[in-house]
Amino acid sequence: MRGSLPTVILAGCGYGAIDALRALKGQARVIAINPYPYSVNSGMSTRLLSGRFSLELVRIPLLEHIQANGAQFLPGRVTHIQPEARTLTLESEAGIQTLAYDYLLVNVGRELRPIDGIQHAFTIRPAEQLVAARTWIRQCWQRAAQGDPTPGLLTFVVAGGGCTGTELMGELYDLCREMSAETGIPLAQA
Repeated sequence: MRGSLPTVILAGCGYGAIDALRALKGQARVIAINPYPYSVNSGMSTRLLSGRFSLELVRIPLLEHIQANGAQFLPGRVTHIQPEARTLTLESEAGIQTLAYDYLLVNVGRELRPIDGIQHAFTIRPAEQLVAARTWIRQCWQRAAQGDPTPGLLTFVVAGGGCTGTELMGELYDLCREMSAETGIPLAQA
C-alpha cells in the first residue's frame, strides 16, 4: 500500500458511490472520478422525453458528498486499467494522466452508441439525449402541422422492449398525445 492510508479510486460515480464515500471516510485516501459533478437517476430519466422532469430534477449532485466525506474529485473518464501495475489512465480536459491505486471500485456504467445508417437516433445516455429527442419530436409535429409532406415524419421507434424501453414508450405516447392536442393533428396519424 502506498502512504499511510490506502488509495481507493472510485472509477465512475453511480448509485453506490455515495455509500462508498461514507464507508471509506477516514479509512482511505479516496479519489472519485466521473465525467460530470453529478450522477443521473436513470429510473427517472425516461421522463425527460415527455417533459415531466427536467435535467436538474434527475441529476444527483456528487460534489457535496465527495467534499463532505473528504474525498478528491477528478472530472474525466477512465480509459485504461492496468491491474498488474495498479494504475489507471484518466482522460480529462487537463489531459491524460496515470493514477496509482491500492483498491479500485469500477462503476463506469455503459455507453450506448448509435447504429450506423440510422438517422435521427437518440440514446438514453447521456440524459441530454432524451431532452434532444423531445425537442426533435416536437419539431416533427410542428412541421407536420405546417404541412410538411415528409414521409414518416410522425413515425417514431423505441428500440428495446425492456423496462426502460417500455417506460420510454409510455413517455413517447404522452408526448405525442400532448403534441396532438397542441397541433390539432389526430394522434392516430403518429
